[in-house]
Formats: sequence, C-alpha cells, structure tokens
Amino acid sequence: RERKDLADLVLRGLRDDIIEAVIIDDGYVEFEFIGKENYLGESSFTRGANTTSIDAMMLGRKANGKNIVIFIEWKYTENYRSDNKYKETRANIYDKLIMNPNSPFQIEDPRYLYYEPFYQLMRQTLLTWKIVDNNDYNSDEYIHILVVPEKNIELRDRITSPDLKGDNLEEAWKSVLKRSRNFKNFSPKELLKSLLNNEEAEPYIDYLKARY
Repeated sequence: RERKDLADLVLRGLRDDIIEAVIIDDGYVEFEFIGKENYLGESSFTRGANTTSIDAMMLGRKANGKNIVIFIEWKYTENYRSDNKYKETRANIYDKLIMNPNSPFQIEDPRYLYYEPFYQLMRQTLLTWKIVDNNDYNSDEYIHILVVPEKNIELRDRITSPDLKGDNLEEAWKSVLKRSRNFKNFSPKELLKSLLNNEEAEPYIDYLKARY
C-alpha cells in the first residue's frame, strides 16, 4: 500500500499496457472500498452491512493517459451452498441495473445471479461498471479479480446457481459477462507472480506464506 515500486510491479503483471500505479487517498491500495457515490442506490452508504464493497481497489495508469480500476476480492476458505438470495427488496435495487442495455451483463433472468458468490460478484461488477461509466478517477476500464487458493476446489469448482453453465466458477461467471476478459480468477501466487523473485518484496511474500 505504501510502496509504489511494488504496486507498479503487481499491476504491470496484470496487463502490459499498465504503466504505473496511481495513488488513491494516501496509498496505492484502498481496502473495503465502496466508491465515491451510492451508484447502486443501496439503503446504506457506509462500510459494512447493506453496502456493496470490494476487499481492495487499485488504480493503474495506462499509455493512453486514462486509468484502469482494479477490483480485488480475496477468498481463502470460503465455501457456499445453493441458497437463493433473491428478495423483492434486493430485486428492486439490482434488477434494473443488471438488465440495463448498457450493463456488463448478458443474461436472460437476473434471478440467476442471486446465489453466492455470484450475488457478491454481481454487486461488485455493477459498482465498478458505474465507477467507470461516471469517469471516476479518470477511468475508462476495469478489471475484476477474484483471488482463490488453488486447493479451495469447493469454491473454485462449484456452481451454486442452478441456471449458470460451465465446468467451474470462473467459466460460469464469464458466461454472463459481455466482456469476459474484464474478470480474472487467480490464485494468490498468480496475482503476486511479479513479486516472487523480487528482493524488496521478499518480506511480504514470506509473511503471506507463513500466515496462509
């Protein structure tokens, strides 16, 4: 968060056209990010319950001078069942956004997305879409990253929504996106691959290995 050189390496590892990390507030990573405005029209706009947030947000400056928004959601041992989260109060907020002709989604029925973790991914996707649509942070594009350890196959390989198709979570989620390249499913090692042989990053990598 405080090291621009390491933040640069992480973002350049995601895309060749990212030149550098851009500071947000007072660092290069903002945690529990909810955005500048209540774009989704949710009942609350504070970090916590009833407000869509992302574990971490970063900004990368591209060669064209515009910024790309990087959303990072990190899972570890999470495991979800096929519990339908569809409620009228939620549908009144999200359905019109999901079915908007300009939304990131291509789907017949928004009800397909009301199963975790797709319900969370759906809200985060809507949030980053609206951020870019409003040109916040001088952005014109986004990448939404879901970080899941390789051995958490209960999450990686399970499709909790009965109407989504694919062999795993990543395939099922990409199938409902107009631009599937905007979504990445990485392991922690894949996300931080550009730091693995960097001496300056060694203490951080050692910490992650010891803790997780």
